[in-house]
Amino acid sequence: MHPPSASPVPGPDEDPGFVPGAQPEPDRWKPVITCPDPMSPAEWEALLAASLDEDEPPGFGEEDEDPEDCVLPRDEDLAAIEAEAARIAAERAADAACFAREETAELAGRVAAGQARKRGPRGPVLLGFIETAVDSGRLGAASEDELIGLIAAADRAEAAACSRKHAAAAELIRRRPAPGCTLTGPARMPEAYLDSAGDEIKWALAETRPVADGVLSLAHDLEVKLPRTRALFRDGFLRHSKVQIIARQMALLDPDEARQAEALVLDQARILSPGALRSAIALAVAQVNPAKAKKRREHGARDARVERWREDSGNGGLAGRELPAAQVLAMDQRITWWALQLQAAGLKGGMDILRARALIDLLLGQDSRPAAFRSTTPRDTGSDHPAGPYRTPGSGAGPVPSGFAGRNHLTTPLTTLGAPGQRAWII
Repeated sequence: MHPPSASPVPGPDEDPGFVPGAQPEPDRWKPVITCPDPMSPAEWEALLAASLDEDEPPGFGEEDEDPEDCVLPRDEDLAAIEAEAARIAAERAADAACFAREETAELAGRVAAGQARKRGPRGPVLLGFIETAVDSGRLGAASEDELIGLIAAADRAEAAACSRKHAAAAELIRRRPAPGCTLTGPARMPEAYLDSAGDEIKWALAETRPVADGVLSLAHDLEVKLPRTRALFRDGFLRHSKVQIIARQMALLDPDEARQAEALVLDQARILSPGALRSAIALAVAQVNPAKAKKRREHGARDARVERWREDSGNGGLAGRELPAAQVLAMDQRITWWALQLQAAGLKGGMDILRARALIDLLLGQDSRPAAFRSTTPRDTGSDHPAGPYRTPGSGAGPVPSGFAGRNHLTTPLTTLGAPGQRAWII
C-alpha cells in the first residue's frame, strides 16, 4: 500500500506560519463555503440588538399563544364537564373491576348465575368476557351455576346488540321522513316515514316485508314513546321478545300515556315471564286509559282471521286469530270434551294428540272412534256407556251437542283477602 499523498495546499494546522485574519496567498489554503450565509453580518447584529429588548426569545409568534390569555369555560360548564368525566370514569372503572375479578378466577368462564341479572360489565367488555369464556376450551370444567350465568350474560349481550340495530333503524327513519313530515319532539323523529325504508331493511336482512316493517315500527316506538324500555333494552335487561310485547300492548297509547304505563310495570319486567308481562302491561294500559284498552280489542277484532301454514316437519298448522275471548274459551272446552270422548272410546295418545284429533273431527264432521262406539242416535243421560251421552259428528242427526270440560276460575283482589273478617273460598 502506498501512503496517502500530502495535500498540495496545507491547512492552518499544517502551516506554522499561518496568521489568523491574514489574506491567504493565491497558492495557500482557502476555506471552502458550500452554502452561503442567509444573513449578512449587519442583519445578524440588528437581530441580536432587537432581541435584547424583548421578554420572549426570538421566534415567539402569535401562534404560540400564552395560556393565560385563553378563555376558560364558565363555572357551570366546567362543572358539567367534570361531572360527565367522573361518570364515564366511574363506569369504566366498574366495568374494568368486574372484568378483572372474573378474569382472575380459576376458570375463564366463572360467573355466578345471578351476576348477569345485576349490573355487571356491559357492551364490548361483557362480549369480550363471553368470548373468552366460551373459546377457552374449559367449559367442561365449569359448574352448572357458572354455565347458567354465562347463558344469562350472553342473553344480555344479545339484547344489547339488538337494541343497537333498532337505534340504527331509528336513524334511517329520520332520513326517510314521509312527505310533509318534519323531525319533531325530543327524539327528533318524523310522525311517518317512507315505505321504501321497509324495502331497504327487507333486502339488507334478507327477510320478509312484515319483519322489516316490525323492525322500523319498534324502532320508532322506542325512540318516541318508550324511553325506559329502550334503556333496559340497551343495557340488555329486556330481550327483544319482551320489548315487542310491551310495544304491542301500548300501540294505541300516546307518548305521555305510554310513559305512565311504563312506570307501572318496568320495575318488575326483567323478572316476569312473557305471559305475566303481557298481563301486567295490559292491566297498566287499562289503568292509564280504559277506553283505549277497549278500543285495542275492538281494533284487533277487525283483523280476525284463520291462519294455516306448513310446519317444519311437513305437517300443517291451523289457528284462529283475534277471535272473541268468550267464544275461544267455549271452543277450547268443546275440543277438550270431545277429546275425552275419544279417550273413553279407547283411542291411544296423550291429551294433546286427542285434542288435535278432536279438532279435526269437529271441523270436518267425522268420527274417529272405533265402529263399536259409533251411533246415529243420542244415548240417554243415564246410559252406562263409557263415552256417555253424545251425537256422532257427521251422522246426519244434527251437530255434536254442546259438551264442555268444566273450568271454574275465581279472581279475588288481594285487598279483599286481607280485609278483617273476610274469607275467600276457592272453588
